[in-house]
This record gives sequence, structure tokens and C-alpha cells, in this order.
Amino acid sequence: MKHYLSILIIAVLTFIGCTPEDQPGATQTGFDVNLEIPAEITIETDTKTIGFNIIDGKAPNPADMIILEGPAGKKFCKIKSIAGGIVNVELYSGFKEGTHKVSVQRNLDVKVLGTTNIKFKVIDDGVHAESGSSVYGKVSCAGKGLEGVVVSDGYEVAVTNKDGVYQLASKKKHGYVFVSVPGGYEVPVNIVFPQLHKYLSKSASVAERVDFELKAVPGQNNFKMLMFGDMHMARRFNDIDQFAYFLDDVKNLVLSEGGNIYGQTLGDMTWDRYWVPNNYGFPEYINEMKPLSGLTIFQTPGNHDHDMWESGDFDTMAKFKTNIGPSYYSYNIGKVHFVVIDDIECTNPGAGEKSSYNNNIVQEQLDWLRKDLSHVSKDTPIIVSMHIQLFSDPGTGQTPNYSINASSASAFEDILDDYNTVHIFTAHTHRIYNVDNTLTKNSIYEHNAGAVCACWWVTGIYNIKANIASDGVPGGYTILKVNDKNISWQFKGTQYPVSKQFNTYDRNKINLDRAVLLPSLKEEEAKEWDARTQTWAGASTSNEVYINVWNYDYNWKVEVTENGTPLTVSKVWDYDPLHMLAYTYERYIRSEDAGHITGKTFHLFKVTASAPDTTLEIKVTDRFGNVYTESMKRPKEFKTTNYTWDKVQ
Repeated sequence: MKHYLSILIIAVLTFIGCTPEDQPGATQTGFDVNLEIPAEITIETDTKTIGFNIIDGKAPNPADMIILEGPAGKKFCKIKSIAGGIVNVELYSGFKEGTHKVSVQRNLDVKVLGTTNIKFKVIDDGVHAESGSSVYGKVSCAGKGLEGVVVSDGYEVAVTNKDGVYQLASKKKHGYVFVSVPGGYEVPVNIVFPQLHKYLSKSASVAERVDFELKAVPGQNNFKMLMFGDMHMARRFNDIDQFAYFLDDVKNLVLSEGGNIYGQTLGDMTWDRYWVPNNYGFPEYINEMKPLSGLTIFQTPGNHDHDMWESGDFDTMAKFKTNIGPSYYSYNIGKVHFVVIDDIECTNPGAGEKSSYNNNIVQEQLDWLRKDLSHVSKDTPIIVSMHIQLFSDPGTGQTPNYSINASSASAFEDILDDYNTVHIFTAHTHRIYNVDNTLTKNSIYEHNAGAVCACWWVTGIYNIKANIASDGVPGGYTILKVNDKNISWQFKGTQYPVSKQFNTYDRNKINLDRAVLLPSLKEEEAKEWDARTQTWAGASTSNEVYINVWNYDYNWKVEVTENGTPLTVSKVWDYDPLHMLAYTYERYIRSEDAGHITGKTFHLFKVTASAPDTTLEIKVTDRFGNVYTESMKRPKEFKTTNYTWDKVQ
């Protein structure tokens, strides 16, 4: 036994003493890493890193070593970052060009990935750093420089000259630069993630060249943008299975609609609370989006996309910026300028402490936005996406209150003041409401645009085809349609046809009496239930019918006739009974956490029929003249299974 231990100790000490260049490469193994190894890679002479695309989500671990075996022998290279589907590898000191066998080593196991010829290119195209410039380069299409393109590091903004060359005096604080993609062009896409940014590798005192190659896109003045609110992917509440229905819905829409279609998330794609315990973070989210490969989806950070294990505001975004990209930036599609804002200011003290944040647009973003918009003409439509809503729900038509810090909100509005058309798309509430531009001081129209996950996927546990949010709206997304500079929009429930825009409830068939449904509720839960069911508790012969118009605003019209006679339609502020049944009731009877229970909605309407068995003709017209109808045969049974998406196909 002593002899065996001696051999083991000697072996361990020998391994520890190895330098990276003489570590023993062990046998070929089957650990699951797969990278795309091109036949040839051309790099600049001063390049310090090279990138390999990840195939099928099979990324190496950050601690793995990449072996390059070539003209300089076997060299071990560290992984610098794994971000946006790309593994960035530090080249060994004194790198020599030539054919290299590429392998990955984990502990003592090695897997050969392929062979590539890495060669230097000598750039002598007249593009050089000017005095004071720390980042410079060329923006081109098919090799030709593009004039007037904006490039930024999130602080400073530069514009390309007639040759497509920009010069940026960057302090490199964020560690990347991004191109504000001009209208009529696109950047390369990895899975669904646009590669509009490039990471920097040198100190702020050293100038480095970063080029962007764009692709021309014909007919881009007409396009659709799909706005995706809270996804909250966390490997929880069978969200993976439910998300598959969403992916299928989007894929079918893209295939059926055709033309130029893009996507924009509105934050909370992940759920920081479950990054560690459920092993589900940005890499898993990136992999989850593969069924939509080819569709360009721009990303907006939400509060749950911040790393609350870090302290302060800047460091909490490190994982997002490494895996996804810039936390705020701009781009153009056709004649529209898009801006992405991070309106979460983290104040949390760090690991082990209670996390906290302010709803706020910090000053550095306001300063950047002024610089960015200084290059955008005043007649250009501006569309801003950010996670936390700018305004509260104005429901009854009053002037809305700010939902974020009033000082930054006012400054934000002032920056946008001179633009003719401004739309803001937000999420966070998991609900839908619209703030009409007639209610805001600078004619901003805000769309609090719903949530893909509805109520954190919870209702889908009980009925996977009836996932709805606390205002009675199904999980789904908003379709933004742009024709030149004309903008229209529609909400689309996941797996629902776009012609479905409301639910109807027959009060005569509803009885949410606690004594009948939930006789054993605890005192606090009983109070919550009773407060939300005052309209819905007890049997009724009132002949009242309620209509929940999901994406209603004050330019919509709701009309109801009974046997050809118009009925008076009144707007009410109340709790959606379907959500009470599909969510709050289900959670109580299963003794689960009853958080996020039903909330009041302003998009609920009521009519009174003359009898319990007449058919009502319901006609809802949106602000663009689209008409949605239902011939409501009564009595109409009230149960969750009658409101699933497969019932309206």
C-alpha cells in the first residue's frame, strides 16, 4: 500500500511541475465538445485571440485548454471567453503561422477537433490609427467602405468617413465596440444573435483595429419586428416544454409571413435566481434558441439578466456582455432607428447579501443616447426597447406616472422631444397596457407588450394550452409592422391565430365562491381570494357578459349586439376571472406559493343581455381598422379547458 501511494504522489507532483508546453496529452476521449474548425483562418499580425464557432451547443468548459500543434510544436492555449456561440482562444506567445492540429484538453483527456491553416494577412490599405484614437477600423460591404455609419463603445460615438473608416477615442471600459447597423444592411448572425459588436483585447493605451463587414439587404423598408417580453427560462415549471410551443409558433409565423422579419427581446430572458441551482443561464438560453436559427433577434437586458452575485451596477452586467453582447446600443432597419436601453441600476452589495436595484437610466446611457441620436434625423421613427416600463398603466385615461426614476425619465423624454414618432416597448409587468402618445408630454407611445411566459409559466403546469398572465392575456408577443415610416402593431397569443384578440365570459356560468371552491384557505389567502372575487362569487342571473380585450387602447371600439339591437358597453376595472380559476385557484389547492396572483385590468368590458340564452355578436375594431369578432352562444360554460388555444384554431 505504501509503495502504491508513493507512485501516486510522484505522478501527481510530476504533473503539477509540468509547464503548459510539456503537459502530457492523454488519450482521445469522448467528452462532448464540438467546435467548427475552418480549413483556413486569416488573422492580422498583431492578433492575440482567434475564435471558433460552437456546434450544437457543445462548448468547452472555461478551464479547458485548447491545444494548437503546428510549426512551433505543441502549444497549450487558454480560453479567454465563451460568448455568443463563439469560443475565443488566446494564441500562444510568439505564434507562428501554418497548419495546426486543434484539440481540446480537459484534465488529462484530449479530443482532436480538426486541422486548420492559420496565416497572417498584412493590412496595407491606408487605414491607420490617428492621434488619440484607441480603436479604429473600417465598415464595409462587399469590400467597399460605407460612409456615415455610426460606431460606438457605449460612451463615445464615431462616424465613418467616405472610405468607411472610423476613429474612436475609447477608454475601452465595456471591452467592446459596436456598429449601429445602417438601414438596408445586416450583420452576421450566430444562431439568432446579431454580431454587431466585437470584443477588444488590448489596453486603452494601445490602438487596435476592429473592422465590420455588413451585408446589403434589399427591400428592407418593409419589415416586421417581433417583440418578445419576459421569457424567464430557468428549467422550472416545465418551461422547456412550454417554450417549445412558443418557438414553434414563431417559426411558423416567419415561414408563413415571409419578407424581412426580425425579433427583439424585452428583457428577462433568463432568471438569475436559478442560474446556479438549476444550471440554467445564458449559455443554455443561447442553445434554447436554435430552432429559430437564421432569425435575427436583438437582445435587451432585464433585471433578472443581471448577476446579483456581483456588487454595484457595472459588474452585474459582465455575464450578459460576455455571453450576449452590449447592454445598450442602437441599430437601424429600413428607415427606423432602434435603441436598446438598460434601465436597471443595480445597487446590490454582492454575494450573500439581499440584491436590490433602482428603476433608472443611468447618466452614462443618457449621455450616450444624446450622442447617438445626434446622427439621426428628426423625421426618423425611433423605437426604444427597455425592460422596466417608463410609465405606469394609465387605465382610466389620466396622465400616467413614471415607473422609473423621475429625473432620468424626464431627461430621457427630453432627449427624444424633437422626434416626430417615438414608440417604447417594455415588459416587466407580465401584462399588457398601452400609454397613448396623447397622454405623454413628448408624444411618446409606450407599449407594455406582454410576456412570453405569461405568469412565469405557472398556469401552463396545470394546462399547457392555457398559459395566461395576471390580466387574463395569454403568453405571447407583439408583432410590429413597418411600411416605410408607417407603424402598426398587433398582439399574438402563443399558438393563437392573430384574429383572436379577446376572451368572453358569461357571468351566469361563473361562481368563484370561496365556500364552494376553497373552504379550507388560510386567513390571509382567504382575504386575497375574497378581494379578487367580489364580482365573480355566488350564482348570478344578471345576464352580464364580460369581454377582456387584450391589447386595447383608447382608439379601439368594442360593439355588441343582441338580435340586431346594440347593447351598452361599459369599461370596468376588475380582476380577470379566468386567471383566478387557471392560476390563483390552482396554486391554492396545491398549497404552492401564491405569489403573483391575479391583478386588476383596465381592458375589461361589460354588457347586459336581455336573457340568459341569447347569442351575442361581438365586434372589436382596433385603431388600424382590423376587425375581430365572436358570435357568443350562451349560456357559455366557464372552465379553463374552454379557453385553450386549440379551441380557437
